[in-house]
Amino acid sequence: MQKATFKMRRKIILAFLFSLLSVLIFSAFSFQVHREIGHRLRLLELTDDMFHNILELRRVEKNFFLYRRVASLNEAETYLSRVEEIFLGHETEILRLKKNPQQPDFGRILTSYREILTKIKLQIDRVGPDLANHNFSPLEESLRQQGQELLTITENWEKEERLLIDRLFQRAMILFIISVVVFLALGIIVAFYLSRMLVQPLFQMQQAMDKIAHGDFTPLPEPPTSSEEFFALFRAFNRMIRELEEHQEQLVQSRKI
Repeated sequence: MQKATFKMRRKIILAFLFSLLSVLIFSAFSFQVHREIGHRLRLLELTDDMFHNILELRRVEKNFFLYRRVASLNEAETYLSRVEEIFLGHETEILRLKKNPQQPDFGRILTSYREILTKIKLQIDRVGPDLANHNFSPLEESLRQQGQELLTITENWEKEERLLIDRLFQRAMILFIISVVVFLALGIIVAFYLSRMLVQPLFQMQQAMDKIAHGDFTPLPEPPTSSEEFFALFRAFNRMIRELEEHQEQLVQSRKI
């Protein structure tokens, strides 16, 4: 009996471990997806910040060439410094966004933009405050071109990150749906197994007891489960039925005498 009890206990433990393993697997996948989403959202925040600073950089750059105001050039340096700070502080992470090997080197363009801006300031120092008629070509064309490339690269990075985050959210949703389906299936299987292993044999015993109450001492058939515990229980129950039947016959015989 102790051996049989161990077998049932082992089945219950194995079922519990299997369920726990399933939960851990889906939890690990879910954690990985949500961790990746968090990382990508951080990168999106960085690229978005760079993009808007470059937009402002282009705006003050145009203002400088349009109105020849040195203050606009100083503003451009401020926005450029912000972009450099973001890029250099997270260069390794940001450069992973570079999907296309043919894409221009953002760091090189950023350095080139800084160099052109420095050359323009040197010209201003030589020319003096009267810049109305001063011609900054070809530096102006180079600066505009480099600025546009910076804007295009960060805009593409931002779009790619948004698409990737959308795909990650879709993956998380699919994983959630799969986990719900799997857990529902496991619940149905466990419920069916418990019904077959526990409820049905007990229901047979209840029916047998009702028959005994009406004088029917028909023994129980084999239980509809392979559990040795129920085999032992059914054997004990049938033994009780036989003893009750014998006792009933003895009572009948004694009354006849």
